[in-house]
Amino acid sequence: GSPLSRARRGLLGANVGFVGASR
Repeated sequence: GSPLSRARRGLLGANVGFVGASR
């Protein structure tokens, strides 16, 4: 719910997506 949590989740999601695309 808090902006910080959402921002951190977004970064983690982007990282996972990037790694998945790389592999």
